[in-house]
Amino acid sequence: MVRIELTRHAEEKIRVRRVDMNDVLQIISRPNMLFRDVESDTLVAIGIIGQRMLVIVFTRRDDMVRIVTVYYSSSVDKLIRRKVDRGVWVRA
Repeated sequence: MVRIELTRHAEEKIRVRRVDMNDVLQIISRPNMLFRDVESDTLVAIGIIGQRMLVIVFTRRDDMVRIVTVYYSSSVDKLIRRKVDRGVWVRA
């Protein structure tokens, strides 16, 4: 069983952006794309929710997932290309 922990920042962003926690859990367990952010040593899961792309930044240690932030991105291809080209994100 995986435990989920939210940072204070993630709690606020989930509330303000009206993100369904079930969507967050689904994308973390089965992302469409998964990257490792080499600058912050976090994982970045990206998944499709309806017509939008949800980006989830988190860490995973053993049976603990700590969610750092979540946000919707309408231009996820541009975001990915920019991060990969700079060497910040690598496929996980």
